[in-house]
Amino acid sequence: MAVMRSAYAALILPLMLAAPISAQPSASPADVTPAASLQVSDTVHCAYDQMSTEDREMALLLLEREVGSARKSHLDSPNLKVIERLVDEANAKCSKPYAWSPEQSEAATVYAINELRREGFAQALEAKGHSATQIDAFYDHHRIHLARDSQIKGKAAAVFFRYLNDLGWKKDDDISLARAELYLNSLLNRDSQACLFSSACFTAPRAPSRARPALVSRRGEK
Repeated sequence: MAVMRSAYAALILPLMLAAPISAQPSASPADVTPAASLQVSDTVHCAYDQMSTEDREMALLLLEREVGSARKSHLDSPNLKVIERLVDEANAKCSKPYAWSPEQSEAATVYAINELRREGFAQALEAKGHSATQIDAFYDHHRIHLARDSQIKGKAAAVFFRYLNDLGWKKDDDISLARAELYLNSLLNRDSQACLFSSACFTAPRAPSRARPALVSRRGEK
């Protein structure tokens, strides 16, 4: 599990950009679909779907605790071990019935990680008076052009920041813009796992996915 744990450790640095999760509004049951209402499916999002509302909230709280731990290395963190267990238990509910390959299982895990990242950044943006739905709208509109990218860059990034500025986001609010970028990158990285899960990205037998969430923002935050 050491290789997989690096994916959980990769959650830590981006979440350092966010305000403490316990100080932010928690997602209500109406905002997060309980696992009990979802059937196990042969899909990349199954592992995340099978995480209960409580498990997702626990994962976010443990991430907050890990961020505040000032550890030099997160790979052996007891907090990340619990998060790993929560995701792995949800993953097993899907991977065993459908006999997923190791590549499919990892894609579903990375998908779940990026969904947790997305939730954390959405809360951080809300705490600063911004709505992540504006970023969702941008992504939905440009989804075809951004397909298979794991982070926004180049002309697409310029279009994205201009879009936010036009909606009233301040150009000098580097923290909010960096969080917006990381939120969008979470969507990109999350949805790229669907391609890896289905093998649509490959014309030959696929190798294990090593896609991991970006650790820092292009805008220079650490």
